[in-house]
Amino acid sequence: AASGPPRYEVVDLGSLAPTVIGCDTTYLGPSVANAINADGDVVGQYQYHCDNSSRAFFYSSEDGSFSRLARLSGFGFDSSAVDLNKDHALVGWHTTDGSFGGARAVVWRDLGTADEFGQLGTITDIGLLGIPPGWSPTSNATSARALDINPRGDVVGRSITVDETVHGFLHRDGVMTDLG
Repeated sequence: AASGPPRYEVVDLGSLAPTVIGCDTTYLGPSVANAINADGDVVGQYQYHCDNSSRAFFYSSEDGSFSRLARLSGFGFDSSAVDLNKDHALVGWHTTDGSFGGARAVVWRDLGTADEFGQLGTITDIGLLGIPPGWSPTSNATSARALDINPRGDVVGRSITVDETVHGFLHRDGVMTDLG
């Protein structure tokens, strides 16, 4: 017997209510799902209405929770998680100045750990090509975005170098390699 067309189910993942006192909680802003793993966990970004920033999120299919992800200390407002692997290592980017330029490639791990602000995971800045992790460039010409992570934890993405050219990179075992 021939099987019918595949059946799909649309699931509303919800959103995070703002926790800032005095913030209008009647409008929560849109969210975007960027990736899903085999377990049904989802990562993406949502608009945080109180300061109009985009923030990375993790949705757990196990318990149905929707959690914001940790932010880089001292960096800009916007972040997005764009991929995850089976071990719940997440990759994406975090801005350095509140704009989409000047982004840093990041990895989130240890998702069971929320900080005092309810942000989930430990975030690591994996750097920019030719610029060490944690160093904040003065120009938006330098940026990096992690785009994919494999089961081993290797990360690939793109980086704009100080001469304003775009290069692919591979981040493996703590080393970022320029792929040209």
